[in-house]
Amino acid sequence: KAAEMKLKESVSRALLFTDGCPTTGDQSHDGLVATAKNRPADTSLICFGYGEDYNKELMTAMAKVAGGDAYHIKTPDEFGPTLGRVLGGLLSCVAQNVKLTVKTKPDVKILEVLNDFDVKANDSQTEAVITVDDVYSQEKRSVLIRLELPEMDKIDRPFNLGTASIEYQDLIAKEIRSADVKLQVEYVKEPEADKEADKEVAEKVAIQKAAEAQEEAMKLAQQGHFAQAQGVIRSASLGLQAVGTAFACSAADDLNKNVMH
Repeated sequence: KAAEMKLKESVSRALLFTDGCPTTGDQSHDGLVATAKNRPADTSLICFGYGEDYNKELMTAMAKVAGGDAYHIKTPDEFGPTLGRVLGGLLSCVAQNVKLTVKTKPDVKILEVLNDFDVKANDSQTEAVITVDDVYSQEKRSVLIRLELPEMDKIDRPFNLGTASIEYQDLIAKEIRSADVKLQVEYVKEPEADKEADKEVAEKVAIQKAAEAQEEAMKLAQQGHFAQAQGVIRSASLGLQAVGTAFACSAADDLNKNVMH
């Protein structure tokens, strides 16, 4: 009886992550809404829709009959903040107004910030102020920056290429915090250089480029350029497979399935 009482006092939520475009099983609007309505007792359904062409009507209808809500996730960077707002206590917002400022030496150029963040850069490409979305408890945010480094003859010490400064509103301490770190890179002789890119960084870059490829493919498909759209997706899939990590390969499989359908 104690176990039954604890179960009744708990909150049960089912989370659905999809583009709302089914490819197998019952694909009808009414059938899927009926499935959501016949959910387990005391369970609500929360739908997270991905992509520009997600089926908003279906997702909204399913969530409504199941006592939940539907949310649109346009880019991977929106996932954490949206999930945090939905689950509240499980992922509490801990930092707001997060700004990362990267300053480099004149011979080091900031070529690109790969993330879908708001970026303000100077004309000389030596400073970029990056506004990061809210950060939630237990969440890690990655900022991907492509730099152009100068050629160096000296290899006996790290090269200080610049600094990174972060400032944010700490919602736990209720005060503004900041921190600074030096950015360094080791110059080595060619035989000593790493032959492969860092797997973690390569994976994050490939995932970001895959998200951009999906958006581009959607636009091409909407214009009727289906072959070009498939080519863009296949190229992104090959990039993920080249990384070789389990997560990247899984993402590549998902992209390939989308091309097939």
